[in-house]
Amino acid sequence: MAVLGFMAASLPDPIGDHGRVSPRKQLARALEEQRLVRVVRRRRFAPCDGYVVSVSRSWSAIRVVTAGRPDGLMLFRTSDVHYLGKPASKRGPSQDAMEQAGLWPPTLPTLLDLYDVRAALFTAGSLAPVLAVSREPRRVSVGNIHRITDKRLQFQPLGADGQWTGQLSSWRLRSVTRIDLGSGALATQLAVAGLAPSTSATAVTTGAGEAADAATSLIHIEGEP
Repeated sequence: MAVLGFMAASLPDPIGDHGRVSPRKQLARALEEQRLVRVVRRRRFAPCDGYVVSVSRSWSAIRVVTAGRPDGLMLFRTSDVHYLGKPASKRGPSQDAMEQAGLWPPTLPTLLDLYDVRAALFTAGSLAPVLAVSREPRRVSVGNIHRITDKRLQFQPLGADGQWTGQLSSWRLRSVTRIDLGSGALATQLAVAGLAPSTSATAVTTGAGEAADAATSLIHIEGEP
């Protein structure tokens, strides 16, 4: 199973009156203002820079910015957010560059549903053939969603050699804290491994052709080196 460990970066200075405003309201304000922020979550959870594109009681999302470039989507539990801080780089991608890539204003793809963890996984798996699913602070696994039940996720992971293992892993849904899709790193891994040998149950349910087209578009736009 492809398992990558990571350490949370040092926490940035919080923005303004974070102590008097709930994290959910901070997210909503950043969404309204279309402001580049750093999302700081629980201790030992890695922070991430980006534009907030959706806020709900259960899950939220940002369009990730890495080294000044748009770099996919990160979905995360709203309750894990500690506060919003200043991004590592004060300069994000220019509005002109985002417009040319079809990413301005920053929005959530219409196929994604953040009602709960099942909806987030199901629709993310429909949109992208390769995801990074995190069970923080210990593990992040890269692969493809095979099946989702009421309480568990069956996941087909990439192995350490970058190829599909042909085996399934099973986790409790409540252990999932973060879902990443459409990043440059994931696009590279997909290019090496190719599509999973068996189409996921999620893709079959939503229409494999439509899901593949949407995933190709997302990776092409946001996964360029």
